[in-house]
Amino acid sequence: MQWIPRFSSSGKNCRARKRDAGTSFPSTKNSTRSSGIISGLPRVELSFEFLASWSGARRTLAAASTPTMSSSGTRASNGLPRVLFAEYPLNRWNLGGKERRTRALAAELERLGARVGYYDAWSEPDRDFDILQIFGSEYYQAELVKRARSVGLAVATFSILVFRSSADRQRTRRWRHLDRFCPVTTTFGLRRSVLEDSDLVFFASEAERRDAQDVYGVTPRTSTVVRSTVSPEFADASPTPFERATGLRDFVLAVGRIEPRKNTLRLIEAARRCALPLVLIGPMDQSHPDFSADVRARVDAHPDLHWLPPYAPDDPLLASAYAAARVHVLPSFHETAGLVNMEALLTRTQVVTTPLDAVREYMRDYAFYANPEDVGELAAKIREAYDTPFDERARDHVLETLTHPSAARAMLDAYRGLLASRS
Repeated sequence: MQWIPRFSSSGKNCRARKRDAGTSFPSTKNSTRSSGIISGLPRVELSFEFLASWSGARRTLAAASTPTMSSSGTRASNGLPRVLFAEYPLNRWNLGGKERRTRALAAELERLGARVGYYDAWSEPDRDFDILQIFGSEYYQAELVKRARSVGLAVATFSILVFRSSADRQRTRRWRHLDRFCPVTTTFGLRRSVLEDSDLVFFASEAERRDAQDVYGVTPRTSTVVRSTVSPEFADASPTPFERATGLRDFVLAVGRIEPRKNTLRLIEAARRCALPLVLIGPMDQSHPDFSADVRARVDAHPDLHWLPPYAPDDPLLASAYAAARVHVLPSFHETAGLVNMEALLTRTQVVTTPLDAVREYMRDYAFYANPEDVGELAAKIREAYDTPFDERARDHVLETLTHPSAARAMLDAYRGLLASRS
């Protein structure tokens, strides 16, 4: 069955009715108006699920009474937290790296003894939880945060403050001063309220914590750094499957979306100056068609330049591609952690990347840093990394501090501290 939004002739009242999945609908404007059915069904389905799920948060959480307290004043009888994960509703439509990481963290927390559930606005609330865990301090989370706290749940939030560029960061920062004069609620104000109202905020880096203070003017009640992490399974990767599938070995690799922010064109030129083969793995950004067309033209023109569509995050060929490469390059103009950097180090592949504060927090001295705007410097660092033996301490650093088990342990410690402060 499908939920099809339907409007009255006045356009003011909205209700939903069920139709069989195989039903066909008129496509002309006149027939659409007369039947009351919105054309462009896939977009309507997504929008309806989004609105129903998040507006339904008010009804669902309001229906929940305050979770039962134990005699000691804390809700977890065994001293371990019970956490309700609240994801962005459309994550179910796109199980990418971030979504798989969420599930990996849930599995690790359960392995450590915590109880983890998933919030669903369509279902009756399970009242036996202590903490609502939000992933991303987006504006549409604001009502959910307030409602959860009103029924007695503590709220923890992963901030995930991502700016597309330095200019984007500056534009957002201006709203810190403009928002107070706006007569209506803004998305900036809602996002700031998520950070302010959360009982615990997880930042991916100290640089991100500074962004919360500098851009949004927020110092959370309680906060801690929990690093973005990757699967330790990359450490077991072999180069053989990728080499057999493609015939490629000891090349320069770049995994990720092919877009202006990732600086792909300068990377192509830098690899050409080094006379080294370059393999690009990732989707072409459809929002920049001219840029994508330029990359495709260069791939067609140069035999040592290869482009492969993206692999699924758990596809063994992705890990094998890292292992088959000699150097991985991420010369972005702006990044947060750069998960591909960590995955590369786990497979004993050198990393060349941008010297951003957050990236340096993760990579320390285990990466080669290059100015992303200087093709000559980028080429020199690629050649230096290519000719330098790999330092095993880099792999150990990622295994010990930047994999899912280490993040889950840090989260569990923070949860315990939060519940202890509320007892």
